[in-house]
Amino acid sequence: MSRSKQPQPANITGRTIRALREELGWSQEKLGVAIGINESSAKARISRYELGHEPPLPTIRQIAPPTKSP
Repeated sequence: MSRSKQPQPANITGRTIRALREELGWSQEKLGVAIGINESSAKARISRYELGHEPPLPTIRQIAPPTKSP
């Protein structure tokens, strides 16, 4: 069974979050937990951000340090 490609993020923020996460080899859940999102909802929230739902500015600021991005 082959894995289908995930849809491309609709905005630059989503594309950037996904690219940084994949560069680190992290799952959506791992990134979410690393920035303080509850483990039970981390994967779903990061997925939403990657697919185009704009995260709040404080969340974007939390993503930068673990991914070592400016």
